[in-house]
Amino acid sequence: ETAHAAFEQASGPLLGIAGLGSNRAMQAFLDYYIQYEGYGLFAPAEYRARHRLPDVGTPPQEDYRVAEDVVLARSLIREYQALVSDLECPGGLPLATFFQRGFGPSRLPHRLGYAIVDAVNRGYGMDAVRAAADIDGTEFVGRYLPLITAG
Repeated sequence: ETAHAAFEQASGPLLGIAGLGSNRAMQAFLDYYIQYEGYGLFAPAEYRARHRLPDVGTPPQEDYRVAEDVVLARSLIREYQALVSDLECPGGLPLATFFQRGFGPSRLPHRLGYAIVDAVNRGYGMDAVRAAADIDGTEFVGRYLPLITAG
Protein backbone atom coordinates (compact mmCIF):
# COMPACT_ATOMS: atom_id res chain seq x y z
CA GLU A 1 0.00 0.00 0.00
CA THR A 2 2.96 2.31 0.54
CA ALA A 3 3.85 1.92 -3.14
CA HIS A 4 0.31 2.94 -4.07
CA ALA A 5 0.58 6.07 -1.93
CA ALA A 6 3.92 6.99 -3.52
CA PHE A 7 2.56 6.32 -7.02
CA GLU A 8 -0.45 8.55 -6.37
CA GLN A 9 1.77 11.31 -5.01
CA ALA A 10 3.90 11.22 -8.15
CA SER A 11 1.11 10.63 -10.68
CA GLY A 12 -1.88 12.35 -9.13
CA PRO A 13 -5.07 10.97 -7.62
CA LEU A 14 -6.57 7.63 -8.59
CA LEU A 15 -8.73 7.52 -11.67
CA GLY A 16 -12.38 7.10 -10.86
CA ILE A 17 -15.20 5.49 -12.80
CA ALA A 18 -17.08 8.76 -13.35
CA GLY A 19 -15.27 9.44 -16.64
CA LEU A 20 -15.82 6.02 -18.20
CA GLY A 21 -18.36 7.12 -20.78
CA SER A 22 -16.37 5.87 -23.77
CA ASN A 23 -14.50 2.72 -24.67
CA ARG A 24 -11.31 4.74 -25.11
CA ALA A 25 -11.71 5.94 -21.52
CA MET A 26 -12.24 2.34 -20.39
CA GLN A 27 -8.96 1.27 -22.00
CA ALA A 28 -7.12 4.20 -20.42
CA PHE A 29 -8.65 3.23 -17.05
CA LEU A 30 -7.57 -0.40 -17.46
CA ASP A 31 -4.06 0.57 -18.56
CA TYR A 32 -3.74 2.98 -15.64
CA TYR A 33 -4.65 0.23 -13.18
CA ILE A 34 -2.32 -2.26 -14.84
CA GLN A 35 0.51 0.19 -14.22
CA TYR A 36 -0.74 1.16 -10.74
CA GLU A 37 -1.20 -2.39 -9.48
CA GLY A 38 2.02 -3.53 -11.15
CA TYR A 39 4.02 -1.07 -9.09
CA GLY A 40 2.04 -1.96 -5.98
CA LEU A 41 3.14 -5.59 -6.36
CA PHE A 42 6.66 -4.85 -7.52
CA ALA A 43 7.57 -2.64 -4.56
CA PRO A 44 7.59 -5.48 -1.95
CA ALA A 45 8.71 -8.25 -4.35
CA GLU A 46 12.37 -8.19 -3.35
CA TYR A 47 11.46 -8.27 0.35
CA ARG A 48 9.07 -11.16 -0.28
CA ALA A 49 11.76 -13.12 -2.16
CA ARG A 50 14.47 -12.41 0.40
CA HIS A 51 12.26 -13.61 3.24
CA ARG A 52 10.87 -16.52 1.23
CA LEU A 53 7.27 -15.50 1.70
CA PRO A 54 4.82 -17.94 0.10
CA ASP A 55 3.47 -17.47 -3.41
CA VAL A 56 0.50 -19.77 -2.91
CA GLY A 57 -2.55 -19.73 -0.69
CA THR A 58 -4.36 -16.52 -1.61
CA PRO A 59 -4.82 -14.65 -4.89
CA PRO A 60 -2.51 -11.77 -3.85
CA GLN A 61 0.25 -14.25 -2.96
CA GLU A 62 -0.22 -16.02 -6.27
CA ASP A 63 0.09 -12.74 -8.21
CA TYR A 64 3.88 -13.04 -7.88
CA ARG A 65 3.99 -16.35 -9.77
CA VAL A 66 3.33 -14.61 -13.09
CA ALA A 67 6.95 -13.43 -13.32
CA GLU A 68 8.13 -17.04 -13.60
CA ASP A 69 5.10 -18.60 -15.30
CA VAL A 70 5.32 -17.92 -19.04
CA VAL A 71 2.07 -19.77 -19.74
CA LEU A 72 0.18 -17.61 -17.25
CA ALA A 73 1.82 -14.44 -18.58
CA ARG A 74 0.86 -15.27 -22.17
CA SER A 75 -2.68 -16.09 -21.08
CA LEU A 76 -2.98 -12.69 -19.39
CA ILE A 77 -1.60 -10.97 -22.50
CA ARG A 78 -4.23 -12.71 -24.66
CA GLU A 79 -6.94 -11.77 -22.15
CA TYR A 80 -5.81 -8.14 -22.23
CA GLN A 81 -5.60 -8.05 -26.02
CA ALA A 82 -9.05 -9.61 -26.41
CA LEU A 83 -10.55 -7.07 -24.03
CA VAL A 84 -8.90 -4.15 -25.82
CA SER A 85 -10.00 -5.56 -29.18
CA ASP A 86 -13.59 -5.77 -27.97
CA LEU A 87 -13.38 -2.19 -26.70
CA GLU A 88 -12.31 -1.10 -30.19
CA CYS A 89 -15.32 -2.75 -31.90
CA PRO A 90 -18.28 -0.59 -32.87
CA GLY A 91 -20.59 -0.49 -29.90
CA GLY A 92 -17.78 -1.57 -27.58
CA LEU A 93 -18.66 -3.09 -24.25
CA PRO A 94 -21.16 -2.30 -21.53
CA LEU A 95 -19.48 -0.97 -18.40
CA ALA A 96 -20.49 -4.00 -16.32
CA THR A 97 -18.93 -6.37 -18.86
CA PHE A 98 -15.77 -4.28 -18.94
CA PHE A 99 -15.42 -4.53 -15.16
CA GLN A 100 -16.18 -8.26 -15.09
CA ARG A 101 -13.54 -8.98 -17.70
CA GLY A 102 -10.94 -6.41 -16.74
CA PHE A 103 -11.15 -6.70 -12.97
CA GLY A 104 -12.39 -10.25 -12.45
CA PRO A 105 -10.93 -13.46 -11.03
CA SER A 106 -7.82 -13.48 -13.24
CA ARG A 107 -6.61 -10.34 -11.42
CA LEU A 108 -5.52 -8.96 -14.78
CA PRO A 109 -4.34 -5.51 -13.60
CA HIS A 110 -2.35 -6.98 -10.72
CA ARG A 111 -0.71 -9.88 -12.51
CA LEU A 112 -0.13 -8.33 -15.91
CA GLY A 113 1.05 -5.11 -14.28
CA TYR A 114 3.52 -6.94 -12.08
CA ALA A 115 4.77 -8.99 -15.02
CA ILE A 116 5.40 -5.80 -16.98
CA VAL A 117 7.23 -3.97 -14.19
CA ASP A 118 9.28 -7.08 -13.44
CA ALA A 119 10.19 -7.39 -17.15
CA VAL A 120 11.25 -3.73 -17.25
CA ASN A 121 13.48 -4.34 -14.23
CA ARG A 122 15.00 -7.49 -15.70
CA GLY A 123 15.53 -5.92 -19.10
CA TYR A 124 16.60 -2.39 -18.21
CA GLY A 125 17.13 -2.09 -14.45
CA MET A 126 15.74 0.06 -11.66
CA ASP A 127 16.35 3.39 -13.38
CA ALA A 128 13.99 2.28 -16.15
CA VAL A 129 11.46 1.05 -13.56
CA ARG A 130 11.51 4.51 -11.97
CA ALA A 131 11.18 6.24 -15.35
CA ALA A 132 8.33 3.97 -16.45
CA ALA A 133 6.33 5.01 -13.40
CA ASP A 134 6.20 8.55 -14.77
CA ILE A 135 4.57 7.79 -18.11
CA ASP A 136 0.90 7.46 -18.94
CA GLY A 137 -0.63 4.01 -18.34
CA THR A 138 -1.49 3.38 -21.99
CA GLU A 139 2.02 4.32 -23.08
CA PHE A 140 3.41 2.12 -20.29
CA VAL A 141 1.45 -0.93 -21.45
CA GLY A 142 2.12 -0.29 -25.13
CA ARG A 143 5.83 0.22 -24.67
CA TYR A 144 6.61 -2.53 -22.17
CA LEU A 145 4.05 -5.33 -22.70
CA PRO A 146 6.25 -6.88 -25.44
CA LEU A 147 9.05 -7.34 -22.89
CA ILE A 148 7.13 -10.11 -21.14
CA THR A 149 7.42 -12.56 -24.00
CA ALA A 150 10.78 -11.27 -25.24
CA GLY A 151 12.63 -12.30 -22.09
